[in-house]
Amino acid sequence: MKPQVVVDYNKGRQGTDLSDQLSAYYTCLKRSVKWYQKMAFELIFGTSIVNSYLIYKENYTTSNINILQFRESLVRSLLLGSSSENLKPGSGQQSTSQTKYKLVDHKLEEIEESARNIRRRCTGCYEQGRKQQSREASYAAAKKTVLIMPIDIVFINRLSQTINLVKTRNNRPSRQIANIHPGGSVSCSLPDGWSGNFRHAGGTGGITLFEVSVRANDRNVYYDLSVIDGFNVPMKVRAPDGTRLKALHRRARDAYLFPADNSKTHASRAGKFIVTFER
Repeated sequence: MKPQVVVDYNKGRQGTDLSDQLSAYYTCLKRSVKWYQKMAFELIFGTSIVNSYLIYKENYTTSNINILQFRESLVRSLLLGSSSENLKPGSGQQSTSQTKYKLVDHKLEEIEESARNIRRRCTGCYEQGRKQQSREASYAAAKKTVLIMPIDIVFINRLSQTINLVKTRNNRPSRQIANIHPGGSVSCSLPDGWSGNFRHAGGTGGITLFEVSVRANDRNVYYDLSVIDGFNVPMKVRAPDGTRLKALHRRARDAYLFPADNSKTHASRAGKFIVTFER
């Protein structure tokens, strides 16, 4: 026969064990050295949701919804703006992964056409239109929106020397971002509004620059090769639209020869630039 203190402990502990069990099924906790973050996430997305689920089960005793379906119903009500009455799950409700996502009050602003922007039809508007009209009519009625592509630059070293790659953003100090050994490569991404240049910190005499401005004033990406006060390393550029530039000596025809001319700037769409150090 168990002592009364053990019986009382087991009886009072049942609620805590059940709460911990339900919370652990679909936890959002991640490893972190910041204990207060874990405690906040556990209270908001663990204990509070479990308590809400248990209260729901007490009020809707005929429902056999599980904790996962309850969490998904909660997410749908927050994302779609639907009232809780419309999201009462019954015995036959399916998981979110098994049901069709529903758009509520979906609106898009039409953007003026630009030859340098990649435009796609809104898939949400298309799906809504297909419920009442043909495929062609739905596609024509769906609004267009601009797909902003990232700007990626890949630097490849095909020389026999190491390239000390330096990045300089306009009005900010220069900083070295990589040492590219012979046969090596490195890549980086640039955000909208970024303007500056990349160069090799080495050699004697002048400087060879790859300059780029990412959608600073309009939706175009402007770039050029520049040879300033001489020449220190050969560079080649291939733009996303296929344009190729090269600066292999101090009088390179493709390069902006400072301060002699200012007519070598090019415009391109977004995408991947490949900058190669080679002769």
